[in-house]
Amino acid sequence: MPQPRLLIIEDDRGAPVTLTGYFTGQRFEATGGDGAYGLRLAQAIRPDAILIDLAGAAPSGADMCRDLRADDRTRHIPIVLVTDASAVGRPGGPAAPDACLARPASPAALLAEVKALLRRTEEQSREEEQSREGDAIERQGVRIDRDRHTATLDGRPLDLTPAEFRILDTLIREPGRLFSRKELVAVLDNPAVRDRIIDTHIKTLRQKLVRAGGSDQLIQNRPRVGYRFRLSDAGGG
Repeated sequence: MPQPRLLIIEDDRGAPVTLTGYFTGQRFEATGGDGAYGLRLAQAIRPDAILIDLAGAAPSGADMCRDLRADDRTRHIPIVLVTDASAVGRPGGPAAPDACLARPASPAALLAEVKALLRRTEEQSREEEQSREGDAIERQGVRIDRDRHTATLDGRPLDLTPAEFRILDTLIREPGRLFSRKELVAVLDNPAVRDRIIDTHIKTLRQKLVRAGGSDQLIQNRPRVGYRFRLSDAGGG
């Protein structure tokens, strides 16, 4: 597993070496720099997190947060800000850090906060990814994504009509279940469609699956009953 990359921006010339060494010993890829140089480093290396402790008048930690949030290259990097106790708990905003610690903060406290922030960031990224994938499903190598309205077989695109897409999407979400022609007609939401047109759509769907390298039995039929998406490679019929 790669080491998390941490940028430490601090105005105390002696401290970055100590903190950099401390976090390196805690299995971080840590880099230290002062205000202006730290901002350039953030833009160049895009760390996984940034720790800011600027006690001087200029630039302040708030200034640094604002500059980082204003730059497209760094606006999404999570930030831990060490600040005066009076500033901890103030309302946030677009330029606010993700976490604040009151000064002085021990290396152990900084480590715990950075680790917690990285965990939250990872969980959020995972949840966002799951949300994006919420309407996507994959069976037998066939992947349907409702949001993007795409269908692929083992990564190869299937050029489906809207009717074919709806039919395949319906079948693949309940593999093994037999759908009658009337049920599949209802999916198309077109009163002009007749039962037998489903046979034509299924035939074309099978042809496209075969051309993409799949089996013509991914979609199976049971005479006088209906169609289903194959439950597994072992499925027959």
